[in-house]
Amino acid sequence: MTSSFSRICATVALSLAVPAAAIAQQRLKDPLIGTWMLVSIEGERDGRKTEPWGSNPKGVLVMNASGRFAQIQMRSDLPKFTSTNRTKGTPEEFRATALGSLTYFGTFSVDQAGSEILFRVEYSSFPNLNGQVNRRPFTLKGDQLVTVNPVSATGGSAVSLTWQRDK
Repeated sequence: MTSSFSRICATVALSLAVPAAAIAQQRLKDPLIGTWMLVSIEGERDGRKTEPWGSNPKGVLVMNASGRFAQIQMRSDLPKFTSTNRTKGTPEEFRATALGSLTYFGTFSVDQAGSEILFRVEYSSFPNLNGQVNRRPFTLKGDQLVTVNPVSATGGSAVSLTWQRDK
């Protein structure tokens, strides 16, 4: 009898714990839900502040309540292609586009401490990110979100992305 009672108690406790964990995760994600417009990208290289995406980068980060995200970032000074057909660019035009834009999407969650966003990348324009989990320390103050990429894929040290909530 004690064994059956223990199993029932364990089952009830587990069924209550799973929804509680899901509710706690949702509470951590809720302040991030929405559309965020990119304000700036700043890094540091050799002890000097840099703007690796130029002085006026463009981008959007969308995070929804079901835990999906999509992020697009690009240089604002990308050159137009000579051709009006996007598949007929010159090697230089393709290079500028590849180096000046990054897109990826997947799912996200927030760590239990509420200090890192975990982006689980399903697909990216930089295929090396596919299947990766990118941990991004973040701060949220009002309608401003700052995410930090602690390991820049382009060299140098951490890169900070500042986002403004789109209203």
